[in-house]
Amino acid sequence: MRPALLALSIVTLAACSDSSDEPFDAAAYDGGSETEAVLEDDAVDPVSDLGDADPPGLERPQTTTGVISIEGEDEAIALRLVRYEDVSLPFSTYVPDGWTDEVSGSGEGTAVRFAMGAAPMQGVVSLFVPSDANQNDTVGLARAVAESRGGFGEFEDGEGPDWATAGFSFADDSGAGSVTVGEHDGTSFYIIEEFPYDMGDGFVPRAEMIQDRLVWLDDGTGL
Repeated sequence: MRPALLALSIVTLAACSDSSDEPFDAAAYDGGSETEAVLEDDAVDPVSDLGDADPPGLERPQTTTGVISIEGEDEAIALRLVRYEDVSLPFSTYVPDGWTDEVSGSGEGTAVRFAMGAAPMQGVVSLFVPSDANQNDTVGLARAVAESRGGFGEFEDGEGPDWATAGFSFADDSGAGSVTVGEHDGTSFYIIEEFPYDMGDGFVPRAEMIQDRLVWLDDGTGL
């Protein structure tokens, strides 16, 4: 089950806390999901399409296309490659045209943030890697992010994506989302998805594409 599907099931609504001026939230960004993203026939597979690139994952087309399905209707969208070599967990992925991306860091850790639309009507996917000092409390940080965004619930066994080691869903009057914890090569991270309800149908499948196409640059594996 996708994390955002869990977010939409929350019935306890609370005021959303936006503390982006504080060091913690400067590194903890936003995100959510509910609709299905469909890989097109020529989609780049995180493992099998890497070839002999050194390091793996670098040789990927600069642009490609994807197909999303919204209420049974297929829509082709253009995607562009983004690559982050100088972050705590280097990776590349594809982002829908029109989305913005940026890297931010603080004493808490480093985040790569992808955004659709403009605030306050904005959907966000962010991959956050806690600093070495905070690695042992990654789950606690993820929980705090979810709590700060309204009513929340913890993933139960079998919920969330296969790569999740823990996770939380959240919702309030304005939107919903999830914080999913994972680990790569001994380093913990979490991905935040958050979106306003009015944006859900368009945001959700695009957010899924970003994660489905993520490739770690050290070994060429995906999430």
